[in-house]
Amino acid sequence: MWHIYSFYGKSTKITLFHRYDTANVILIEGKKRILIDPGLKIPPGLNSIDEIWITHCHPDHTRSIKHFSSPVYTHPLARKILEASSPPLALREFELSSVREITKNFTRIKANTINSMAERCYRIFSAPLVTGWRRIKIKGTLEDGEERYGIKILYLPGHTPDGMGYFLPEEKILISGDILIGSIIRHSNLYSPSSDIDQAIYSLEKMLSLSPSIILPGHGRPVFNATHIIKGVLRETLRLREKIFSCFNPEDPWETICCWQRALHPSSSLAARLSSLAVFYRAILQSR
Repeated sequence: MWHIYSFYGKSTKITLFHRYDTANVILIEGKKRILIDPGLKIPPGLNSIDEIWITHCHPDHTRSIKHFSSPVYTHPLARKILEASSPPLALREFELSSVREITKNFTRIKANTINSMAERCYRIFSAPLVTGWRRIKIKGTLEDGEERYGIKILYLPGHTPDGMGYFLPEEKILISGDILIGSIIRHSNLYSPSSDIDQAIYSLEKMLSLSPSIILPGHGRPVFNATHIIKGVLRETLRLREKIFSCFNPEDPWETICCWQRALHPSSSLAARLSSLAVFYRAILQSR
């Protein structure tokens, strides 16, 4: 069941369609009818769409674009993946290449172990999402700082390198993508192999500088105490970064990994812990 939240400006209506089992879908009705993140499922009655924008290229935010004939606009990195002959294979290569880049100077055994663990984790998380995900023709790209129909375009990397957000200054509403999840105050969403904790901190600081009143996240219900939540997520992400380095032993990073993964993922889920290997090994490189 879709839960619908509507927000009104002087000449704009913003509607968030939320359900617990998929990413949020957002419709902006102003100078143009802009649909954001038509993912695994789409609510009924979304007709006469002028443009489609996405917050990042993951299939739970893009898989239903194929049901529309509207022009699509993305981050330049997302365009390369979505226009590939096979987006699932292109995304897999994009995510896992970030791990291989980090482990290329490790011994062969350790590098192969980490790479295979990351690949196994990627399969676990992506398998239910990529079925039916096909090549998408992209009309154009959106640039950081650009204004389009009165909406400010923001690059918000961290969860993924191609993360984007959209800010409506008149309504003080920020569409944030997956950099944070709903009203939960915990560290930023760093659960992709390409996640980067320093980029996430940069993006949270950028979001905070806008002083939004409301955040419409990629997952979860609208966030009404927006500044408070951003400050809390930023605080917890900075705290996580401290944990990473406090438990990091530069003499033997291999033995440090389980300790660090517990800091990021207190759960006992092995798959959850494996999802952030790349973040961990970026920390190793930064420490050298």
